Amino acid sequence: MATAYQRTPEMTILFADVAGSVELSETYGDIQAHSMVVEGLRIMQQSVMQNHGKVIETVGDEVMAAFASADFAYAAACAIQDAIQANVRLPINVRIGFHTGPTAVDNGHPFGDTVHVAARMVGIAKPGQILISQQTYVRLSADNRRQTRHIHRILLKGKQAPTDIHEILWDDMECTKSLTNMGDFHFERQTVRGVRLSYEQNEIDVNEFNAAVTTGRSDQCDIVVDSDLASRLHATFLYQQGKVVLCDKSTNGTFIRTVGGKRAGDALNLFIHHEDWVMQHAGVLSLGEPFSNETERLIHFRCY
Repeated sequence: MATAYQRTPEMTILFADVAGSVELSETYGDIQAHSMVVEGLRIMQQSVMQNHGKVIETVGDEVMAAFASADFAYAAACAIQDAIQANVRLPINVRIGFHTGPTAVDNGHPFGDTVHVAARMVGIAKPGQILISQQTYVRLSADNRRQTRHIHRILLKGKQAPTDIHEILWDDMECTKSLTNMGDFHFERQTVRGVRLSYEQNEIDVNEFNAAVTTGRSDQCDIVVDSDLASRLHATFLYQQGKVVLCDKSTNGTFIRTVGGKRAGDALNLFIHHEDWVMQHAGVLSLGEPFSNETERLIHFRCY
């Protein structure tokens, strides 16, 4: 039987997933954690359908949905986060990302570049965050655009030019009034041009021209670390306004050691887990494994 391929002029693809589902099992046990994930998925699916969307598939703790417009996806994403936050008996967080563009469809299932970019959006979102691409931002209504903020520019894997990433400010409690009158206050912020990452024989820079680099066990990552203790997508390095931020997304966390010296930020020995760290000076990272004499899979870094 021939496959029914078609191409839509444009579609908005949304991904939403439960953040930290492994930690839920460790905290509440497998049965209760599973019930929480199922309830979270029910809320996601219901919010999609109530806002003119179509649930394409549910895999594990993630929902993929399609919308005819970016504004419908915006409404669904906000509805998901509002419902999750309002349910005090459901201690979970959801990450959401979506992207708009021409989409190929195979028997009702979207695929291709638009889907890949949407998946990238949710991949870099933090728990409780909604991220959208520049292509989606320009298609939102003026009112909805006013409820967003630009957070950084990323060169997506396989793309020739970077794209701007925007966050939807779905929770008014998270919005902070801007300080417009700085008076006579003066301050300095240490900035870097980038960070050079070295692993085995490979080097890659994180800077304004390559603003997002991933590392983990998956061969889809930019830096592949072949270790059972590393998560498939373990961490992301993001260049943001003169600094590089290491965002841990892993099961086992990231161990950090900076070089010795007398400056602030030297001789640090840190552990982060589902946290961010502004990278400083130089040192080494270990994915999911404490430092020891036997630790071999180290990522070296140097700010410049």
